Amino acid sequence: MGAHLRVEANDGFRHTSSRRSRVSKHASRRAQQRGIRRNDIDIVLDHADQQCWVSGGCQSLSISRGRALELKREGVSSASLDRARKVALVYNADDDLVVTVLHTYQSGRRGTRYRRQ
Repeated sequence: MGAHLRVEANDGFRHTSSRRSRVSKHASRRAQQRGIRRNDIDIVLDHADQQCWVSGGCQSLSISRGRALELKREGVSSASLDRARKVALVYNADDDLVVTVLHTYQSGRRGTRYRRQ
């Protein structure tokens, strides 16, 4: 698969994603610990429309509710999108590397991590 998608946020920042992006050992461990599938990571990389800068020149990538609805209409599996919507990636575009993965909502608490409010 390897299709590229260029995403532009309101601030004009551009991100090119690819299913062939590397995933760090740390991200692989965290995904396993947190029950996040590689397919969820690939969906976020390919379709992320929300991003914000985090430390170290990395950015947080996630999928908005509106984009998820568009993808469902385009035929992407609802179950896969529901899982991917709950995932945020910390991504280093310079190294084309997923640094870590996390759930956007902490259990038992309201709010998001690594996502602008």
